[in-house]
Amino acid sequence: MNEAKKRIALAVTLAEMGGVQVFLLELAKYLQNAKHEVTIIAGPGDWLADQAAKHEITFIRLKHMRRDINPWQDMLAILELNNIFRHGKFNAIHLNSTKMGVLGSIAARMTRVVYCIGGWVFLEKLPAWKRQAYISAERFTARFKDTVICVNPSDTTLALKLGIKPKKHVITIPNGIDLALFESQQLSREQARSQLGLTPDVYMIGSVSNFYAPKNIPGYLDTIRSVIDQNPNLHFVIIGDGPERDLIEKRITDLNIQNSITLLGEQDHASRFLKAFDLFVLPSTKEGMPFALLEAMSASLPCISTNVGAAKWMLENNAGIIVAPSDAIALGKAILLLSNDKTQSTTLGTNAKEAVKNRFPLEKTLSENASALLD
Repeated sequence: MNEAKKRIALAVTLAEMGGVQVFLLELAKYLQNAKHEVTIIAGPGDWLADQAAKHEITFIRLKHMRRDINPWQDMLAILELNNIFRHGKFNAIHLNSTKMGVLGSIAARMTRVVYCIGGWVFLEKLPAWKRQAYISAERFTARFKDTVICVNPSDTTLALKLGIKPKKHVITIPNGIDLALFESQQLSREQARSQLGLTPDVYMIGSVSNFYAPKNIPGYLDTIRSVIDQNPNLHFVIIGDGPERDLIEKRITDLNIQNSITLLGEQDHASRFLKAFDLFVLPSTKEGMPFALLEAMSASLPCISTNVGAAKWMLENNAGIIVAPSDAIALGKAILLLSNDKTQSTTLGTNAKEAVKNRFPLEKTLSENASALLD
């Protein structure tokens, strides 16, 4: 093996489509192009496995990894990871997501470990004991990690405040977008609406989201009910799917908003449909640095986001509107404001794209993550 060549493992809890998985694929391709041997390791899900095969990247499926806490399965996952890490003889391991960050660092104690956390799980709405358990787990396993990467400055500051101290340091590397590639893949408004089966001339408020509790889609439906009570000509669209789908569909029926919202399910490369939207909304109660928001900004969409994770930092300098999490009234007012103000919407969209161009280039994100692994 060439001295410059490294064996690198990129590990994540789930292989289903999501912002972390999209980033991980880009990092794998970047490292592969630099002639390193890359292996992606993940639990349940098909998207990342399919993409790895498409790009001829080695993929290892974890049999025992689960998103939820399960002591027996978690112990088996640690043993499984330890076996993979030992036999793989990796020079460095890049861990992504809370569950993988904890279990993977225990399993990989003798290898350089870089832990990239999209957002601290203990910032979710959790019972006090559970929140403290997550903080304790992060503190304990930090000693097995060389570097912890946060995607926004506030998470870096919080890690240091809570005593999450790896061997080297905690650093901030924001997510990024290849703007030229992103633009080349965008469908026009007419094409996107046609392929999604959406009415061509209706004002569309869109979101892209997995159906997990922190995404707060059930709560967002209350906002939608209040908005259409004031303007029934607006239509809401959500691209995504997940374990809360049945709950969401029941809530839509209970609120009698079936004619005002369309659930489009999971769409491959969902970002190419963004121009179908007139306005983008991120209603989450917990995020790190959300890719969905970053992509909406890249599409020059006016964006409204709850004040979670990096969102306020991303949308500073008049690049979007921020409202408090779970504040259905404030979110509804912001939607109605922008749906009636084309000038402000255009300004916000223009500023959002400029922010991505100047502050969040993908090349910088990938090179800094690679440096953390290899230096």
